[in-house]
Amino acid sequence: ANPVFFLCGPTGCGKSTLVQIAAKTMHLRVVSIGSELSGTSQDDLVHQLESLWEMDSISFSTRIPPLVLFDNFDTSFSSIERRHIISFLVKRYEEAKADPKKRLFPVVITC
Repeated sequence: ANPVFFLCGPTGCGKSTLVQIAAKTMHLRVVSIGSELSGTSQDDLVHQLESLWEMDSISFSTRIPPLVLFDNFDTSFSSIERRHIISFLVKRYEEAKADPKKRLFPVVITC
């Protein structure tokens, strides 16, 4: 299964830059998810994440595999939203263990 990484550090220390450099080195495209999902209901948040994974919207019609970046996770999302996002990711990875056809992407969470 693809890994989930957490990068923590002070603002401006280069977390997002490190992700961009690592993605480029690994021939991945960064798809950043941030405050645009913040403030939605729990059901809407989970639905948007499911759509992102299932409906190829994350691919944007390109063959370059994505690396999903949840940037500024601690400030872009409320504690409830963070719990739902983490629960969603755990669920997806558990499902992928049982069904190899489930799509997985490397995920980086910065805070």
